[in-house]
Amino acid sequence: MPTNADDKKASAKPKKAPQKRRRKASDDPWDHVPSFSAPKAEHPRLVKAQRLATDFVHAGFHTDPPTGAVVPPVHLATTYAQSEPGKHQGYEYARTLNPTRKVFEDAMRQVEGGKRGLAFSSGMAATDALLRLVRPDEHVVASSNLYGGTHRLFNQILSHYGLTFDYADTRDTEKLAAAIGPDTRMVYLET
Repeated sequence: MPTNADDKKASAKPKKAPQKRRRKASDDPWDHVPSFSAPKAEHPRLVKAQRLATDFVHAGFHTDPPTGAVVPPVHLATTYAQSEPGKHQGYEYARTLNPTRKVFEDAMRQVEGGKRGLAFSSGMAATDALLRLVRPDEHVVASSNLYGGTHRLFNQILSHYGLTFDYADTRDTEKLAAAIGPDTRMVYLET
């Protein structure tokens, strides 16, 4: 028969923290893309602290499963086979993604601590992709000191699709704040 002391011992046991739900492949639209990234350790003490240079050398790549290579291979293929039409196996064409670029994107994501890493062939390609997040009738505040190609993209092309742009001296936070309005979707800066 339990005593009052036994009841206190039973109630003093620490409660386990609720388990976090593990992500499923269906939670992430990019999970179908193969990756050579090493799995992250669950506990911080299991990972030895590394300097940034070490992270740059080792991020995004563990080993190449088919060959065991410890240095990322350079994949030059332009087209990838599918087991049947419409059955995606991770890669289709090099212009959309290839294993070499995936390793680089994973490395940048890991070093920067982001959720995704995306690589583009040029700064203008990256800028154009970023501005696709802005819908017609939405507003962008941009730095008044932009690359000429960016300025032309904004004023001569994207403005015809209903995007509006204002420019501010982004070194002055008061001027920047004054340029932001209720329809502002993005503040665009270049370094």
